Amino acid sequence: MKNNIHKVYGKLPKNKLVLSKKLKLSIAADLDRSYDIMRDALDIHTNSLNELESKVQTFIDAKEDMLYSKQDEVDRFEELQRQYGIVSDVLQELETKVGELGFAPSDLFPSYQELINTLDYIENEVERSREFIISDINF
Repeated sequence: MKNNIHKVYGKLPKNKLVLSKKLKLSIAADLDRSYDIMRDALDIHTNSLNELESKVQTFIDAKEDMLYSKQDEVDRFEELQRQYGIVSDVLQELETKVGELGFAPSDLFPSYQELINTLDYIENEVERSREFIISDINF
Protein backbone atom coordinates (compact mmCIF):
# COMPACT_ATOMS: atom_id res chain seq x y z
CA MET A 1 0.00 0.00 0.00
CA LYS A 2 2.83 2.37 0.78
CA ASN A 3 4.15 1.70 -2.62
CA ASN A 4 0.90 2.70 -4.21
CA ILE A 5 0.73 5.93 -2.19
CA HIS A 6 4.29 6.81 -3.20
CA LYS A 7 3.43 6.11 -6.78
CA VAL A 8 0.40 8.40 -6.58
CA TYR A 9 2.29 11.20 -4.83
CA GLY A 10 5.19 10.73 -7.19
CA LYS A 11 2.93 11.48 -10.07
CA LEU A 12 1.35 14.60 -8.51
CA PRO A 13 4.28 17.02 -8.98
CA LYS A 14 4.46 16.08 -12.63
CA ASN A 15 0.74 16.76 -13.06
CA LYS A 16 1.06 20.01 -11.15
CA LEU A 17 3.94 20.97 -13.40
CA VAL A 18 1.90 20.28 -16.55
CA LEU A 19 -1.08 22.10 -15.09
CA SER A 20 1.17 24.97 -14.03
CA LYS A 21 2.61 25.19 -17.58
CA LYS A 22 -0.91 25.22 -19.00
CA LEU A 23 -1.91 28.03 -16.60
CA LYS A 24 1.18 30.01 -17.52
CA LEU A 25 0.43 29.55 -21.22
CA SER A 26 -3.19 30.58 -20.63
CA ILE A 27 -2.07 33.72 -18.75
CA ALA A 28 0.42 34.51 -21.50
CA ALA A 29 -2.32 34.15 -24.12
CA ASP A 30 -4.63 36.40 -22.07
CA LEU A 31 -1.84 38.95 -21.74
CA ASP A 32 -1.16 38.80 -25.48
CA ARG A 33 -4.87 39.30 -26.27
CA SER A 34 -5.14 42.16 -23.78
CA TYR A 35 -2.04 43.78 -25.26
CA ASP A 36 -3.51 43.51 -28.78
CA ILE A 37 -6.78 45.08 -27.60
CA MET A 38 -4.84 47.84 -25.87
CA ARG A 39 -2.79 48.51 -29.05
CA ASP A 40 -6.00 48.69 -31.10
CA ALA A 41 -7.52 51.11 -28.58
CA LEU A 42 -4.33 53.20 -28.68
CA ASP A 43 -4.44 53.31 -32.49
CA ILE A 44 -8.11 54.42 -32.41
CA HIS A 45 -7.29 57.03 -29.77
CA THR A 46 -4.30 58.33 -31.77
CA ASN A 47 -6.39 58.61 -34.95
CA SER A 48 -9.19 60.40 -33.08
CA LEU A 49 -6.72 62.78 -31.46
CA ASN A 50 -5.11 63.55 -34.84
CA GLU A 51 -8.55 64.23 -36.32
CA LEU A 52 -9.44 66.49 -33.40
CA GLU A 53 -6.14 68.39 -33.74
CA SER A 54 -6.90 68.90 -37.43
CA LYS A 55 -10.38 70.25 -36.65
CA VAL A 56 -9.01 72.55 -33.97
CA GLN A 57 -6.41 73.89 -36.42
CA THR A 58 -9.13 74.46 -39.02
CA PHE A 59 -11.12 76.36 -36.38
CA ILE A 60 -8.07 78.45 -35.40
CA ASP A 61 -7.39 79.27 -39.06
CA ALA A 62 -11.02 80.26 -39.60
CA LYS A 63 -10.96 82.45 -36.49
CA GLU A 64 -7.80 84.21 -37.68
CA ASP A 65 -9.36 84.76 -41.12
CA MET A 66 -12.49 86.13 -39.49
CA LEU A 67 -10.52 88.51 -37.27
CA TYR A 68 -8.52 89.69 -40.28
CA SER A 69 -11.77 90.22 -42.21
CA LYS A 70 -13.23 92.08 -39.25
CA GLN A 71 -10.22 94.40 -39.09
CA ASP A 72 -10.47 94.96 -42.83
CA GLU A 73 -14.15 95.82 -42.41
CA VAL A 74 -13.31 98.19 -39.55
CA ASP A 75 -10.92 100.01 -41.88
CA ARG A 76 -13.59 100.21 -44.61
CA PHE A 77 -16.15 101.36 -42.05
CA GLU A 78 -13.90 104.17 -40.88
CA GLU A 79 -13.34 105.28 -44.48
CA LEU A 80 -17.09 105.15 -45.15
CA GLN A 81 -17.73 107.29 -42.07
CA ARG A 82 -15.11 109.78 -43.18
CA GLN A 83 -16.55 110.02 -46.70
CA TYR A 84 -20.08 110.23 -45.34
CA GLY A 85 -19.03 113.17 -43.16
CA ILE A 86 -17.45 114.95 -46.13
CA VAL A 87 -20.50 114.46 -48.35
CA SER A 88 -22.86 115.51 -45.54
CA ASP A 89 -20.85 118.68 -44.96
CA VAL A 90 -20.82 119.53 -48.67
CA LEU A 91 -24.53 118.76 -48.93
CA GLN A 92 -25.27 121.00 -45.95
CA GLU A 93 -23.24 123.79 -47.52
CA LEU A 94 -25.04 123.26 -50.87
CA GLU A 95 -28.46 123.45 -49.21
CA THR A 96 -27.47 126.62 -47.36
CA LYS A 97 -26.03 128.40 -50.42
CA VAL A 98 -28.87 127.33 -52.74
CA GLY A 99 -31.40 128.38 -50.09
CA GLU A 100 -29.74 131.81 -49.86
CA LEU A 101 -30.26 132.18 -53.62
CA GLY A 102 -33.92 131.24 -53.28
CA PHE A 103 -33.71 127.92 -55.05
CA ALA A 104 -34.38 124.33 -54.00
CA PRO A 105 -31.33 122.01 -54.17
CA SER A 106 -33.12 119.84 -56.71
CA ASP A 107 -33.43 122.86 -59.05
CA LEU A 108 -29.65 123.10 -59.44
CA PHE A 109 -28.67 119.52 -58.73
CA PRO A 110 -30.96 117.11 -60.67
CA SER A 111 -29.95 113.96 -58.79
CA TYR A 112 -30.36 115.64 -55.38
CA GLN A 113 -33.16 113.31 -54.22
CA GLU A 114 -31.13 110.26 -55.27
CA LEU A 115 -28.20 111.62 -53.26
CA ILE A 116 -30.43 112.13 -50.22
CA ASN A 117 -31.78 108.57 -50.54
CA THR A 118 -28.24 107.21 -50.87
CA LEU A 119 -27.10 109.17 -47.82
CA ASP A 120 -30.04 107.83 -45.82
CA TYR A 121 -29.15 104.29 -46.89
CA ILE A 122 -25.49 104.86 -45.98
CA GLU A 123 -26.50 106.29 -42.62
CA ASN A 124 -28.51 103.13 -41.89
CA GLU A 125 -25.65 100.93 -43.07
CA VAL A 126 -23.17 102.87 -40.94
CA GLU A 127 -25.32 102.28 -37.87
CA ARG A 128 -25.77 98.59 -38.68
CA SER A 129 -22.04 98.22 -39.31
CA ARG A 130 -21.19 100.04 -36.11
CA GLU A 131 -23.32 97.64 -34.08
CA PHE A 132 -21.73 94.62 -35.72
CA ILE A 133 -18.14 95.86 -35.69
CA ILE A 134 -18.29 97.13 -32.14
CA SER A 135 -19.66 93.83 -30.90
CA ASP A 136 -16.84 91.69 -29.60
CA ILE A 137 -16.56 88.27 -31.17
CA ASN A 138 -15.37 85.78 -28.56
CA PHE A 139 -14.83 82.06 -28.70
